[in-house]
Amino acid sequence: MPRSFLIGAVTSVLLLTSCTAGPDQQSADSTSEGTSGAITIPVTGISLLPTAGATESPSSSSPTPTTQPGVLTGPGIDDTTITLGSLVDPEADRGFQQGLALWAGSINNSGGVCGRVIQISTGTSADLARSYRDLGASVLGFATSAATEAQADSLAGLMTADQMPALTFGGSSTDLRQVSPVIIGPTDDILAIDALNYLITSGTITTGDTVGVLLNTSRAAQDALKGLRWRADLEGIALETTTDPDIAAADFAVLPAALALVDPAVAAGLAHELPLTTVVLTNESGYRADLVSPADARHLRVVLATPAYGSDHPGAVAVAAAFSAAGMVDPGPLLFAGYAVGATWQRLLAKACDEGNLTRDAVIA
Repeated sequence: MPRSFLIGAVTSVLLLTSCTAGPDQQSADSTSEGTSGAITIPVTGISLLPTAGATESPSSSSPTPTTQPGVLTGPGIDDTTITLGSLVDPEADRGFQQGLALWAGSINNSGGVCGRVIQISTGTSADLARSYRDLGASVLGFATSAATEAQADSLAGLMTADQMPALTFGGSSTDLRQVSPVIIGPTDDILAIDALNYLITSGTITTGDTVGVLLNTSRAAQDALKGLRWRADLEGIALETTTDPDIAAADFAVLPAALALVDPAVAAGLAHELPLTTVVLTNESGYRADLVSPADARHLRVVLATPAYGSDHPGAVAVAAAFSAAGMVDPGPLLFAGYAVGATWQRLLAKACDEGNLTRDAVIA
């Protein structure tokens, strides 16, 4: 079954796995990289500030907590501020930091959490492991978005060893086993299942049809293939899989639909080669607006874990309105993902505050 999830925030945002009507309706990638400067929202004054490197290791940053007005506190907490770290590779940003900053601004405008405002500190290096070590001693926990699986694995190893609370939006089903960061959104297999559901419910495919699948050897693509096989078996749909773009361009031309679980250039190439009668689906990591011509966009669909910016979904409308009111521009496709990670942090912080324990151990628990 497709998975939906409710994120509690100042305005509750229901984020549903969705398939856009076409990439031509989406904005281009965000130009706000967020790792070398500050993202500032004029309405609120909240900034994502690059932080000078700390000399302590994250694992050494868990001193005996102190008690402040009835609340037990630890790293990243003082009388007025809760500091979270943001580890986002510029190549994986695509609006994620904008969403995180928008959430922080909305919370601070509403009085903060536990009588404290939210501050988000970013690393100064594209090497996320290095930035993690720099920031670890001074934050309560992290929001992360890695560009590569190797980068994500490195962070997960460090964070798990240090018992560092962290949240990320997506990943593969195998990543659900890791202690940190915790995935809050649909995994790659679920997104693939929803992609096939879209083809079924839209009438593009039916029992007995064959769907082409062009994929690479990444963990994400292999996880997606598991989801596709599970859903296809239930519906009596055949899958024709290949890792060769040339074979895909030749063989998929007679099929009603094809999925491109590959990098953006290859996905754009497949959309260009296949006829308009073949619906082509890819995911957020396989799509770049500047690589797809308007003609090819007519039969290309992008599967997202959230509604696209401009959607009439109530939660999307509320966040988009806040984005506009904050004077922010060029929303990226991960704007809502960044906001959702922040909103999930809010739930954790509110619960920890209610229990009088703003420490890492309490957040993990």
